[in-house]
Amino acid sequence: MFCKKCGGQIPDGRPFCPSCGTPVDAPNTVVYNVNNSAQPKPTSGLAVASLILGILAIVLACFGVAGIICGILAVIMGGVALASKKSGKGMAIAGLVCGLIALVPAIIVISAGRTFFAMLGF
Repeated sequence: MFCKKCGGQIPDGRPFCPSCGTPVDAPNTVVYNVNNSAQPKPTSGLAVASLILGILAIVLACFGVAGIICGILAVIMGGVALASKKSGKGMAIAGLVCGLIALVPAIIVISAGRTFFAMLGF
């Protein structure tokens, strides 16, 4: 048998050409293709932080100021993470939406509290 690449003679039973190292087309020969471009992009830390703060903002929305602070931070970090080239866009969007959703009840709690204390004369 002769090598298809260099034309050198290949003894029977050899999986590679002894001259150039080219694999012989045999039915039991396995060739592995290593592709480094298939590695995932690193997830943005801001996207993760936005998601965590968005969930925390929803939980703390009934406490007023803490919910507003976490909600605003979640919205800011989610927006910055969406602008970056890293992966984790889904987490950034979820954090952004959770932060926006949490801001509404937190503002309502603060305004209701101010009204309540104003009625009491404080």
